Amino acid sequence: MLKGNRKYPALFLLAFVCIVIFQYLLPKPVNWNRTYQARDKSPFGGYAIRTLIKKVYAQNTTENKQTLYQLEERTDANTSLLIINDRIDLNRNDVLAMFKILGKGGKILLCANEFAGSISDTLHLKASYNMFVFYQTMD
Repeated sequence: MLKGNRKYPALFLLAFVCIVIFQYLLPKPVNWNRTYQARDKSPFGGYAIRTLIKKVYAQNTTENKQTLYQLEERTDANTSLLIINDRIDLNRNDVLAMFKILGKGGKILLCANEFAGSISDTLHLKASYNMFVFYQTMD
């Protein structure tokens, strides 16, 4: 049955193998998700800032998983806090703790696309970003 047409399955198999190898050798697409995690090496990951802070600015850095209210007791005048997230929504207790940390002489840098809750009301912050997406159809 396939006596005279052995070249077609072989050609199909060769094309399939070439496509698989080509797809394997292509570079990975860039992950544009906003994670801000310290281990994430994507453009919106925190790996670069974490390694730069440790090497350039401070040798003694710690990653904190607590709220500002819980962290307030452990801070002093030499404390600097860096808070990075897509949206910062602090409650009233955290805002009061933030002002106590600042009153002790500490420094706080807030980086976000959007500020909400008590921090927005207290500091009168309003941040927004507009994403303009242009779609063009090809006819």
